[in-house]
Amino acid sequence: MTVPVVNNVQVPAGRYLPGPNDSPLWEANATALPVYQTTSGVAWFALAAHGDPAGIRVGDQTFTATELAAWLRELPDWSSRPIILITCDAATPTPGGVSLAEQLRDELRVQVVAAPATVWS
Repeated sequence: MTVPVVNNVQVPAGRYLPGPNDSPLWEANATALPVYQTTSGVAWFALAAHGDPAGIRVGDQTFTATELAAWLRELPDWSSRPIILITCDAATPTPGGVSLAEQLRDELRVQVVAAPATVWS
């Protein structure tokens, strides 16, 4: 499965998926994100995007954890690294009881960290 996430920007820490109403300041902030390292020296892959417990929003589409995982697998700069989701509510459970971060972790079999609240406004 290929997910056509056409509007994305590679930044030093990973990728930024701009929303349709984002100001240029959002991209500048995403570009300035630090590259965090695991204790074993592997760089975390940061994914900055709009989202909610159901998925990542790109334009007028919402991508589920399964669709996002398919897209990430095709990115040469991801390389199965652990992921930091800089996305609102990515650790908030859905009505089914599992968060986007947990679903993505299970899909990709990598560590995923995220916040259960607003992360950027």
